[in-house]
This record gives sequence, C-alpha cells and structure tokens, in this order.
Amino acid sequence: MSVFVGSVTIFHLQPQAVQIQVASSRGLPKLILTGRSSSSLRSTRERLLSILKTQKIRLKSLRTTISLTPALPVSTESHLDLALLVSLLADYHLYQPNSEDCFLGEVDLDGRLRSTQDLFYLVWAASSLGYKKVFLPQKSCQKLGFVKNIELIGIDH
Repeated sequence: MSVFVGSVTIFHLQPQAVQIQVASSRGLPKLILTGRSSSSLRSTRERLLSILKTQKIRLKSLRTTISLTPALPVSTESHLDLALLVSLLADYHLYQPNSEDCFLGEVDLDGRLRSTQDLFYLVWAASSLGYKKVFLPQKSCQKLGFVKNIELIGIDH
C-alpha cells in the first residue's frame, strides 16, 4: 500500500503541488529517495535517518521508497523536510494524512521545526492549489496569522 502526503513549491513563479508517495515492501532494509538530484537525495536521506534516530523511531525492516512528484531542482529542498518526515510516519501507521493537508518546514536533526525562506509564498501557493490546512513551524504560524482562506497549524516538534 502507498501513502501520499502533500506539499508545495514555487517553480518559475508559479505554485506547484508536490506529492510525496511512500511505499514499503519486503526486502533488505533500506530507505530510497527518488525525484531529485543524487547529491540532494543523499543529504536528505541522511537527515531523515538522523531525525528518526533522535526521535527514537526505528527504521522498519522493509525496503522503503519515497518518491517526490514532480522531480524538483535542488534549490527547492529544505521546506519539504516536514512533508517527507510525515510521509514516513504515515507509512509506519503513526499518522493518518489527509489529502487537504499541506506540510511546510525544515526539520532539525533533533526534530525541531524551523521556518524556511519564502514561507509566505509557499502558504499562498498551498491556498491557491486548494489545500485547506497548512502545518508549519509555530513561530511562522504566528507571523502569518493574517493569511485567510486556509487554516494554519503551528507545530514545534
């Protein structure tokens, strides 16, 4: 079974939906990321594994593939951290994502969320693409409280 989690990016000044899909299957335990350049994928993979370890979440003994669609350039990377982490948690049945939810934020190795550049535009993109809720760092949520037509949910950890 596959899990789908949503996020957004701005590409050529246009809002672009990003779908993160996770599928696990029998095989040697491994975490595979697809949809970006190989150097970007290596650093993202290592960061995800470190976050899981600091949060005491063990990687399941499965071959787990995370795919980003559409494939994105390296420069759009850090604000997708939260969505990637949520997709793994959903695959582990620790969270049930909703198709109307969008996840934005950079995740530190200790699991804390940090704001990213252009967050206002990313929230606008999420709203214009039909998302109903955006999960983002608490501090950013307070700063973007004036945004209408979308529910902002601030989280710290």
